[in-house]
Amino acid sequence: AGYKDEGMIYCYLFHCYNGQESVDAEKYLTLAKNTLLEGIKLYPKNATILDGLMWLYTAKENIGDPAELVAMVEGMLKEDPTNYDLWFGRGRVYNALKNYDECIASFKKCVELRPEDFDANYYTGVFIIEKANALNEALNNNYNITYEERAVEDEKVNKVYAEALPWLEKAHQLNPSNFGAVEYLKQLCFRLREMDGMMDKYNKYNELYKEYIFKEGDIISVDCGTLLDGFCGDSCYTFCVGEVDDATRKLLQVTKESLYKGIEQAVHGKRIGDIGSA
Repeated sequence: AGYKDEGMIYCYLFHCYNGQESVDAEKYLTLAKNTLLEGIKLYPKNATILDGLMWLYTAKENIGDPAELVAMVEGMLKEDPTNYDLWFGRGRVYNALKNYDECIASFKKCVELRPEDFDANYYTGVFIIEKANALNEALNNNYNITYEERAVEDEKVNKVYAEALPWLEKAHQLNPSNFGAVEYLKQLCFRLREMDGMMDKYNKYNELYKEYIFKEGDIISVDCGTLLDGFCGDSCYTFCVGEVDDATRKLLQVTKESLYKGIEQAVHGKRIGDIGSA
């Protein structure tokens, strides 16, 4: 299409087609699906496109099997096996399918391709934690084992959690200012506190965590989104922490005015470009 926005135009088109499901479900859901499939081929890292596809496959009848999406990504990787974005997208697909081993393998491949990439290291650690969380939940729901058996299984789960540590530490090394990595490291080290050296690490990351506490003059943006019945709702608002300087207040004022100018152009007959140029 030539429209450069990391693929979000495909998400907008998807919602346009999906919103007409009541008119002709077969026609417009097929158009919605094909739009997202075209988008994911061009922008395999786009999580919003992937979320839309997974929602279609799981919430709508006769749309297809999620395995189709896996086959598509695998086919693209056969033609371009060193494509970082494709491996990244593969990891997200398998995570959506709760296949954590393939998900983690995909992100490890991303690290292999770009060893100093923050996202690759960070998400390898994050999805190892998700795998451990799933194992932990299954263990907690198993009421048919003895205390001794539970202790053995709990140790196994903790070993999986521990596998996430070096990936998140590398991510923190690459981007020390990233709050998410520090928060994960703090929680992870506390969980593993019985292991040698973990309390020292917990204290280290806990001190770093405290440094991220908001202070006078900061601004905080809270972004919330909801995907419901094919419609996407999004809300983002920026709050001031106490008093902020004049430049920050001016920034907030101008960007808010710009938002409403763009909204005025979001009407029938206008183009996406009209919103941006407003």
